[in-house]
Amino acid sequence: MMGDFVKRALPGVATAAAALAAVAGYDAVLHADPGQQTTLGTEIVGSAGQAAAPAPQPSCDTAQPASGHSFATPWGPVQVVAEVDSAGRVCRADAAVYPDGDSRSQMINSRAIPQLNAAVENRGVEFDAVSGATYTSEAYRDSLQSILDSL
Repeated sequence: MMGDFVKRALPGVATAAAALAAVAGYDAVLHADPGQQTTLGTEIVGSAGQAAAPAPQPSCDTAQPASGHSFATPWGPVQVVAEVDSAGRVCRADAAVYPDGDSRSQMINSRAIPQLNAAVENRGVEFDAVSGATYTSEAYRDSLQSILDSL
């Protein structure tokens, strides 16, 4: 009985594995570092038939500071200051204002703010909320988004 199940399920498992492998390959291209040339088995060729040089990428060395709007949480406002390059990529971010008026907020945000700052630096604007700091995380994301919206 179990053997029949395995025989019937095996083609579906193989198809799913192949689909996941294909998605993983495309995912690597879609989420590649913007400064790194990534292709799917093709070469970028210039008009003279030679490999074209990649276009210069904006640098975080020339990123400009920008302040986001302040967003309220039940325990106080959150406001992010970020450095954004000329292409609109967030290079660094830091919460300049965050709830710290009571010991619980201080405890939560002393852990959450560095995690949020690091997440932006490592993954850009696509990051998850910090567990236990949902309000701070949401306000941080909203403030950061307000910077991007103003570009």
